[in-house]
Amino acid sequence: MTKLRADRSMMVAMPDEAGAFEPSDSAGLSECHAVSLRFELKPEDADHFAERLDRSGGLCDVIEKIRGVYLDTPEYAIAALGLGFGIRQHSKMVVVAGHVTSDAKRRGWKRFVEPLSAATPISARRMLKSSLRDALAIDVVARVETQSYVWSVACGESQAQIVLDRSTVLMNGKEVTLASVRFACDAANADFFRLVSEVCEADRLRLTAESDLARAFRLCGGPSKPYVTAFAPELDGDMDAAGAFRTIAAGCFDQFLLNETAVRATADPEAVHQCRVALRRLSACLRFFSGFIDGADYEAVRAELKELGTHLRTARDLDVMIADVIAPALAVDPPSGATTLMREIEARRSNAYADLVATLRATSSAAFFLRFAIWLEAGDWTRSGDPKSVKRRRGPIAKYARRKFDRMSTAFAERCAELGQMDSEERHRTRISAKNLRYDAEFFETLVRGKTAKKRRLAFIQAVKTLQTTLGDWNDVLMARQFLMSLAEEADTETDPKKVAKPKPRSTVAVAASALARRIEETPESLFGDNSAAACTALTKVKPFWTRFG
Repeated sequence: MTKLRADRSMMVAMPDEAGAFEPSDSAGLSECHAVSLRFELKPEDADHFAERLDRSGGLCDVIEKIRGVYLDTPEYAIAALGLGFGIRQHSKMVVVAGHVTSDAKRRGWKRFVEPLSAATPISARRMLKSSLRDALAIDVVARVETQSYVWSVACGESQAQIVLDRSTVLMNGKEVTLASVRFACDAANADFFRLVSEVCEADRLRLTAESDLARAFRLCGGPSKPYVTAFAPELDGDMDAAGAFRTIAAGCFDQFLLNETAVRATADPEAVHQCRVALRRLSACLRFFSGFIDGADYEAVRAELKELGTHLRTARDLDVMIADVIAPALAVDPPSGATTLMREIEARRSNAYADLVATLRATSSAAFFLRFAIWLEAGDWTRSGDPKSVKRRRGPIAKYARRKFDRMSTAFAERCAELGQMDSEERHRTRISAKNLRYDAEFFETLVRGKTAKKRRLAFIQAVKTLQTTLGDWNDVLMARQFLMSLAEEADTETDPKKVAKPKPRSTVAVAASALARRIEETPESLFGDNSAAACTALTKVKPFWTRFG
């Protein structure tokens, strides 16, 4: 999925339970904005997609042949910026009524610079010049030949463009074939989203946030990391709140898509972690803009995001539990049966990972990703006629954010004042609130004006992060203890003593889990309480940064 940059709402088609779309006849806001959606598909499915698009009324009127040579330093300094750089040559053919009516005219070679993924910051282009200037050598890292088919489709009063690229990439002595599709419309409407839903079969096309070159790097052993960390959305003070919401949510979702690709391919633990971070950031974004994104479809979206998050949480919690609590405890003084216990825990983690990968690979997940992308652009929230919702989403983002931070910071300060009297469940909710506050502060980096405000924002983030980490460590210990006690109880009940003459001795797993749970229980909770109180005190001393939004 390319970055979905949009700043105004519109009246569009909405999905039914099967994922199909019907145009809305209700009166509502009809302000239009540009939208772009990018998909990857298997090369063998490209012909099927083209035929399906033709049947939907598309007209392939341009075919381009593109030859590209990608360049980089031996250390891949340009790719490290998130950019693809090189020279490219185009030859274009015009198609009328299914027939090529003009011969291809080959153009000269031209230099190009393009982002490798949605995570590439805008500032990367400014850094390219210095990277080229400081480079000791420039090498050819990939050669690409692409056949690009362009369809023009009338969508109401607008014209949509659909581009199907079929590429052959030669990199590191390997050759791979790739295919991708991009849907774009400068003034998207109901007909555009109906077209997307009709031709994008979930078992063949998947939303993506990476370029074909980034995919090639991943498949051919190029300089690609198996995970992508969060990146700041590009906001400006002239945006309305709806446009800011779309920009922030799309950035969170793009981070998720980039990492879920890695999880499906390699089940990388850090990619799993970043997938979960992306969904948590998205959840924080939805809370922050809850003042105007209500609607029946919103509840459906939230439910599906929560279900997806459950699979991620199960896998990630086991990773954290093993690495941060169980393994260190076993390293100090392992109880009898520790090896058997670890085998059982590792087996559960393997099962959790297998379940997560299967979930992400499922057609239903691909279908949901598209539904979410369309909801973000065209959900019920964009058409709500409620006066308060209209005012909030059309109002300037700086004003909306200032009011929101004022209310949230006050409520969080009151919560922190009662931290010492909280039970574990309340502390857990406080940790979630701290995490959401931190993410919210990170979202608005580009809106903060002035050195003082920027320093305050960083101090605020650090203070909230310290509290979040302390409460998280506390929670990890409690979760590990509960997990081990449940594991022991489960192992004990594998044989029902009522059905045998004599109860069997406790299993090795049950004995080891019980012993380890008792050892973890000895962790002094006063340490966590003192650290939490200190973090809360530090947070109260930080002055508001959101007064300088602009």
